[in-house]
Amino acid sequence: MRYHLSALLAMSSAVFAADVDVRVTSTAQDTPVADAAVCLGTPAVPSQFGASRTDSEGRVSFQNVPETPLLLTVSKTQHKSERRVLLASQNDRLVTVGLRRGGGGPNCSAPLEEGLAGMGTGLQVEGCRINRGAAETSSRTVTLECAAQGTPTHYRASERRDFRNTKWQPYEALVRFKLSPGEGNKTVYFQTRRASESSGASLQMVSNTASDSIRLRSP
Repeated sequence: MRYHLSALLAMSSAVFAADVDVRVTSTAQDTPVADAAVCLGTPAVPSQFGASRTDSEGRVSFQNVPETPLLLTVSKTQHKSERRVLLASQNDRLVTVGLRRGGGGPNCSAPLEEGLAGMGTGLQVEGCRINRGAAETSSRTVTLECAAQGTPTHYRASERRDFRNTKWQPYEALVRFKLSPGEGNKTVYFQTRRASESSGASLQMVSNTASDSIRLRSP
């Protein structure tokens, strides 16, 4: 049996994956909505690719989401929930969802604690120090020490406040971080999450964002 070249290429093509960042705001005040439940999945399984709560800045991130049409559901008590269909994409993207006061609409069942039983209490990052609080450094490689509460499983650190293109890493109390090149003031942002699997869906809770700054000078 012979196959056309195009068919062979289609059969061997890679499956792409990208990150989906979601920012939830209040339509009335255009302010972040914390603790909103966000589910990302398909019509068959609305939380297939994750079910999480927004942090204090109204943000949550889903990594390595396959290139397929997606169903995004956002809900919070005393707000009218939102549901959107996202087209398949190979690129990372940021989706902003505005919630109105009220009620009704589809519900996302992202847990606060129930789905993460036995993994500790809520997540909180109480503060960070670069090089033990030093004012400046001549080395681009620094140590980042953050006071994280609530048994995190992963962390991410970035000089971008939105953590764009920053992957979650297994949690460490003391992190080695490489600053961007160029002299001047550098600010590093730090966040933790707690992740688990339940009924085939990924569940996660994301902490607030903490930061510290240091001045990079020439050696």
